[in-house]
Amino acid sequence: MDILLERIIECIGPRHGAKKELAEHLGIHPNVITNWLNGRNKSYRRYVNEIAAFYGVSVDYLLGNADSKEKQPDSQNENQAVKDELIAFYGDVKDDLTPDDIDDLMVAMRAKAERNKKKKSGV
Repeated sequence: MDILLERIIECIGPRHGAKKELAEHLGIHPNVITNWLNGRNKSYRRYVNEIAAFYGVSVDYLLGNADSKEKQPDSQNENQAVKDELIAFYGDVKDDLTPDDIDDLMVAMRAKAERNKKKKSGV
């Protein structure tokens, strides 16, 4: 079981109805969460930001990059959210990437987005 799923399970806890509340917040059927918990589905990776917001924890905490559940200051949240979504989406690939590799990917994505923006505006 990966750390992300372990942390999600920890956040859900044993309280009756907790899975249903999370499912409603995410706009998914409660059976999807049951499938996550049983290891039949890893779609939880695409909901990392929403799950973190719902439980009031940081995305870094859910991904196992921090032991503290506290969120980062707002000024850092946007870049970190993009990084976290990429890492969550690609899963185990993050184990083979250094922080510098991830930063390089972010720079490349920003450059590509800027080129696309210029292309759309005809510059």
